[in-house]
Amino acid sequence: MRIRLSSAPFITLVIMTLVLAAACNSTPTNSNGAGTPTNANNSNARPAASAATPAATTSGPLSTPTNAFKAFYEASKKKDVPAVMKTLSKDTVDFLTAEAKKENKTLEVALTESLKTSDVPTTAPETRNEKIDGDKATLEVKDDKVEGKWDTFNFARENGEWKIKLGIE
Repeated sequence: MRIRLSSAPFITLVIMTLVLAAACNSTPTNSNGAGTPTNANNSNARPAASAATPAATTSGPLSTPTNAFKAFYEASKKKDVPAVMKTLSKDTVDFLTAEAKKENKTLEVALTESLKTSDVPTTAPETRNEKIDGDKATLEVKDDKVEGKWDTFNFARENGEWKIKLGIE
C-alpha cells in the first residue's frame, strides 16, 4: 500500500504519528500559465473549462472541497479531534485507524497527540483551482513554509459531503 500525503506542514504533523511506517511523498503542482514563474501569485486564476461535474447542491461546511479544507483547518486549529475526523473520507479514517492500532492507540488518541504538537498556522492557507470530477476533486493549498509551493489535496464526495482523502493506493 502506498500513501501520498500533502507536505503542508500542519497536515503532515497532524497525521505523522499514524503513517511513519508508510511510504510518503508529495506531488506539488504548478498550474500557472506557460512562461509564468512558479512563485507567481495566481490565486485568482480561473481553471480551464472542463467537463467536470458541478458541486453538490448541499450547503454547509463540507459542501465544497474548499469548504471541507477550511473546516479541516479550523478543527485542527482548535485541536478538535471529532471535527477533524468529520472532514476525512471513510477510506482515510479506516487507514489511519489501522495505523493507530499498530501503535496500540485509537485514532482519536493518535490524532489528539498529533494535534497537541502540531504547528497550525494562525491564518488559513490560501487555496486555488478547485476541480471537481464526479465524486472526486482536487484543491491546491499554498504551503506556508515554502515560497511559491502549492500542494494538491484530493477529496471524495461521500453522502453529498466533501471529505479529504489521502492518496491511498
